[in-house]
Amino acid sequence: KLHGYYITENEGRLLKIFPDDEYLRYSIPWAKPEETIAYLRQMAEKHPETIVSFGDDGEKFGSWPGTKEHVYEKGWLRDMFRPSGRMPT
Repeated sequence: KLHGYYITENEGRLLKIFPDDEYLRYSIPWAKPEETIAYLRQMAEKHPETIVSFGDDGEKFGSWPGTKEHVYEKGWLRDMFRPSGRMPT
């Protein structure tokens, strides 16, 4: 597991690299939002100074068969980002 970011340089310029979290890569948007929130909470508790990042090409959010229905029509996206104070600040 990688926690935080890493600093390198490219042609004399500072470059900060944030690794993609593997769990999030494979669980979003397939896992229930509660499971993803539980994972993020666990990361915050075990590694208080960590930075968790997630990047995606977006195909899972409507281009793949069935994903438009799952993510938008059945409410996965809404449920994932529903403000409820679920995460520590």
